[in-house]
Amino acid sequence: MNKHLFLIFWTLISPGCLGLIAAIFSAFKLGWNPGNGMWLLSIAIYLAYWILVGILQAGLLFWKFQDKQLSFHWFLQTSITGFIMMICHDVVLLAMGIEAVGQGALILLISLPVLAIFGGPILGFIQFLPMKDYYFLIFQSNDLQKREILWLGISLFSWVIGFGGLMFGYGVFFFVATGTLLKGWFIHKYLQV
Repeated sequence: MNKHLFLIFWTLISPGCLGLIAAIFSAFKLGWNPGNGMWLLSIAIYLAYWILVGILQAGLLFWKFQDKQLSFHWFLQTSITGFIMMICHDVVLLAMGIEAVGQGALILLISLPVLAIFGGPILGFIQFLPMKDYYFLIFQSNDLQKREILWLGISLFSWVIGFGGLMFGYGVFFFVATGTLLKGWFIHKYLQV
């Protein structure tokens, strides 16, 4: 697969899935506040987003590398970990009795960078595992640790910039796409055969 085509598709997956969910909310005039007893809606949103992102990214990885194991593990680990990270964030806020209205909205905004700082590296570590297996089988390289640190840094940056876009409300799709583009660049550069 062409490098530019891969990067374009990879970059558009996360913001595209986010946009799709936002469009559904807009079309059906749905309100979402996980603190108002809307647990099922919150779970459905996170589940839909992470499964969709996982499937599309895994499909693109399979298209590029023709490796079923890499694609399947990527899907499974990305979907489950992303979903758990988001649900844990909401559970902590709800356990603290914080509603996403009034002063609770401010606390929610403050909690997003914390989620990004912890969630980015955790998801990055989990996503690196299938890449590590794939990379190790093909290259048997000594510089795997340096690449893992680079990937974790990119994952942290990706989540921080994505949640930064959500916090400020402007250009959220641009911010999410930028973080996703960096991950696509890494995959293309370091998983090439």
